[in-house]
Amino acid sequence: MRRMTENPLTEAKHMMIKTYLHNDKRSAITSGNKAISTHIIKKHCLAIFVFLTLALNFFLVNTASSSNHPIMPKTIKVVMDNNYPPYVFQDNKGNLQGILIDQWRLWEKKTGIAVEITGTDWDKALNRMQAGEFDVIDTLFFNETRAKIYDFSKPYVKIDVSIFFHKNISGISDVSSLEGFTVAVKSGDNAIDYLKKRGINRFQEYPSYEAIVQAAKEHKVTVTLIDVPPALYFLYKLGIQKQFLHSAPMYSGEFHRAVRKGNTVILQIVEEGFAGISASEYQAINKKWLGMAARADYVYLCYVFAALAIISLVALLMFAWNWMLRRMVRLRTAQLQEEIALNRQDAQILTEAETQIRSKHVELSAAYQQLAAYDNELREKYAALSKSEQFLTASEERYRNIFENAMEGFFQTSTDGRILNANPSLARLLGYDTPEDLMQGITNISTQLYSNPADRKHILEMLERDGHVENFETSGQCKRGCPIYASIAARKVCDAEGNTLYYEGFYQDITKRKLAEEALLAEHDQLAIILDSIPIPAFVIDCKGNIVLWNTFSELFTGKQTKEMIGTKLDLSFLFKGKVTPSLADIVLTMTDADILKKLSSKGIRASDIFPGAFECTDSVFLHGEERFMSLQAARISDREGKVIGAIQTAQDITEQRRSQTEHENLQRQLIQAQKIEAIGTLAGGIAHDFNNILSGIIGYTELCMNAVQDQPKAANYLEQVLKSTDRAKNLVQQILTVSRQAEQDKKPLALSSVINEVTSFLKATLPATIEIRQFITAKHDLIMADATNMHQIIMNLCTNAGHAMKETGGILEIVLEEVFIDKKNARHYPPLAHKHLLVLSVRDTGHGIPKDMLEQIFNPYFTTKATGDGTGLGLAIVHGIVKDHEGKIRVSSEIGKGTIFKVFLPLLEMQETDQRNMDETILERGREKILFIDDEQVIADVFKMAAEELGYRVHIETNPARGIEALRNNSESFDVVITDKTMPHMTGFDVAREIRMIRADIPIILCSGYHEHKDIDKITSLGISKYICKPIKIGAMSAAIREVLP
Repeated sequence: MRRMTENPLTEAKHMMIKTYLHNDKRSAITSGNKAISTHIIKKHCLAIFVFLTLALNFFLVNTASSSNHPIMPKTIKVVMDNNYPPYVFQDNKGNLQGILIDQWRLWEKKTGIAVEITGTDWDKALNRMQAGEFDVIDTLFFNETRAKIYDFSKPYVKIDVSIFFHKNISGISDVSSLEGFTVAVKSGDNAIDYLKKRGINRFQEYPSYEAIVQAAKEHKVTVTLIDVPPALYFLYKLGIQKQFLHSAPMYSGEFHRAVRKGNTVILQIVEEGFAGISASEYQAINKKWLGMAARADYVYLCYVFAALAIISLVALLMFAWNWMLRRMVRLRTAQLQEEIALNRQDAQILTEAETQIRSKHVELSAAYQQLAAYDNELREKYAALSKSEQFLTASEERYRNIFENAMEGFFQTSTDGRILNANPSLARLLGYDTPEDLMQGITNISTQLYSNPADRKHILEMLERDGHVENFETSGQCKRGCPIYASIAARKVCDAEGNTLYYEGFYQDITKRKLAEEALLAEHDQLAIILDSIPIPAFVIDCKGNIVLWNTFSELFTGKQTKEMIGTKLDLSFLFKGKVTPSLADIVLTMTDADILKKLSSKGIRASDIFPGAFECTDSVFLHGEERFMSLQAARISDREGKVIGAIQTAQDITEQRRSQTEHENLQRQLIQAQKIEAIGTLAGGIAHDFNNILSGIIGYTELCMNAVQDQPKAANYLEQVLKSTDRAKNLVQQILTVSRQAEQDKKPLALSSVINEVTSFLKATLPATIEIRQFITAKHDLIMADATNMHQIIMNLCTNAGHAMKETGGILEIVLEEVFIDKKNARHYPPLAHKHLLVLSVRDTGHGIPKDMLEQIFNPYFTTKATGDGTGLGLAIVHGIVKDHEGKIRVSSEIGKGTIFKVFLPLLEMQETDQRNMDETILERGREKILFIDDEQVIADVFKMAAEELGYRVHIETNPARGIEALRNNSESFDVVITDKTMPHMTGFDVAREIRMIRADIPIILCSGYHEHKDIDKITSLGISKYICKPIKIGAMSAAIREVLP
């Protein structure tokens, strides 16, 4: 009974369909083009109306009943931000975790619906949601733009959004203060709309909040508008929380879950599912990710938990009831869907039946139309045949006119060599009056029309093989015996079986062209002879860039033979290591003079001063592995009418002239450099004298202070540092004099390790931090006879060059000092030296290295691999000279990409050779003699007086040389020694010594100077000066000098 009441519509439809198919369909098929019976149509329409009415009522009832009970999907797809801690973020394995992930998993258990969660960059999440890949998007803020495309759930959490900015930035308090700043934002974030509405349009978008904070750590971001929870999380995670401040919240957003506009069914299911999660379950998830507050009173918690348990039980019962209702709804929905499918099948059957009836009527109509079309087609073909006949008649007439009046000769010939047909033009070309005369006069084409009968045979072979021939050039003679050149184009005409009937074609007179070509060829040969006579490489190209002439010297210079170059495209890349470079001839052919001068003058191309219209430049080429410099000239070639037909280019090897010019320029630079050094030397000499005078005062007073504070170690240490600084200043003056060639070498026993230590300290302060300095001193004995300033210069030059080689990439600078003894076993590893006991100084770097072809030149004066302005090319030349002067050797080895090592070999000073030159200047020798001290510097005189008197000497000082001489003259026997400065106003130290010798010849004289020249040595000897001391002078050195000259 229930089945009958549930399916009355289905039974009625089936009955109606069967009746229609049994009666109406058979009637429609058998009646052909007759009209369908009226009572059958009425019956059919009535049945369809009843069916549609019942179906519409059923659909409306079904819709009304199911509108309050949505169909439950098996799975929903959710997309959200993948990096919004603590709500959602990825663990170390890339799995999503966080508050929202746990909430959705609990929702899944509550509803029984599977959830596929996808986490991605926020911008991608928005795009993919809009593309329809997902059902729900989570972590979405509400705004007016999004409300147009999404339906939103109720908000479930409030998020503050603030401006975060670097602590060094002040004045940022609200959105208006962001004007002028580039604000970092997350792609697709609500913050972008918020800022745009307030006139802030300078953004830097990043895919995630973590990317923004990471960029802030790298100092790429200083200001950002960002959600507070993830901002604080990542700032603390990356350890830069103290570097950034944040404003009060600019606005507060709320997290929603949303679906595409109109998808309220999914939204209702989502909302109901989350409504089924209890407050305690939400609290447990929050405690897991946000941490737990302090423990409340235990009894209070018991009451709370009891209440939650009761609420949970009620919720569970409600959930069970809802689940049962949903299950009933799903079953009912399945039944309705099954009935709808049956209804669709019935409707399809009705549609097919109606289609069959209509098709029969269409077929009959089409047959009638086809018969009418046949009649029209026959009429049209008859009319077309009439038109074709008229056209053929007119076409034959036109063809006859063309044949008779054509400028070129037309012919038809037989296979046996007779002319079957010809037009008047062919008759005139061959010297006959009419075509008939031609056909009668020519009985054998091969012998009468061809100078070489083999040409006729060749044409026939091509016609039989290919069926046609084009542009076949041949020669013959006309009736009057005049030579004629012709170009023949012909084809073979065959019958239906493929047998040759005759040949036909055109005969074009090209006599004028051939004669012109012969004349041009003669000119070409004459030009080739002229070019071959030119003793430099030369070639000619046509307007297409093809080589027309290639002279003998071009063959000799390039090795390319004429026969392989003529007719080929000009390509000189073999002269430029494979690089395709346009030739000067190509340039003058393809560019105007104005364009060449405007665009290429910067590349050295200029108008020739000798040949008007020609251009010239200098370029380098590579032949047989050697670079050669060439002077190139090119000009256009024009015919008699002034039309450009090609270009000629010549080349002259100027390598030797270029080298001579380079050597001349180098010599000129060396002369200028020498003059500069000489000028520097003159300036340095004057500076050295004044500077050493200043240092003398500083050193003297410092030593006096040290004597006064011997019981105060701290002060004494300070003063010791002052003395060390004055020593460095003294050495600096000596270095300036050495570089300027104004200093005299002072070779004495020297511990080379002390110089290395001093240079290393200086290098650590000056070289980039990317260069690591390593020092290895393994020599037990490092005493050499050397000038300290020279040794300092050697080490500084080598280390500075090493640092320059590593300044871009960094690396290791290694300084090694070792002691070696040469014997027969290891002699081959060391340079030949007279001394066998050597001290070896090695300076190694890990820089870019030096090419092998440059290693032999690096010690040459003015040779440098550095850029202009970075070096003079004198450093290694000076080093080489110093090493040689100290009876040593220097070697260098290098490998590209790995570095360079310099080794300096110096004779080691044997311990027994050390003499009084290595005296300890800290021992102050005392005395009671009387000293006459003359120096125009009052400070130096006062210092010396105080220092000498502390040692027991009696001192008389004079700052005027004349008064000093007068003091000696008045009481010559009272003085035991005279100490005088060399450079003084009105009278030099040599003048003072000369006057003193006239007063008293035996008194010792000590000459002091801040700077002396080579010519001073002869004067010192001739005047009998006892001792020469360079300023600045320490007290110990002065006391030792005094004791040395006194008996």
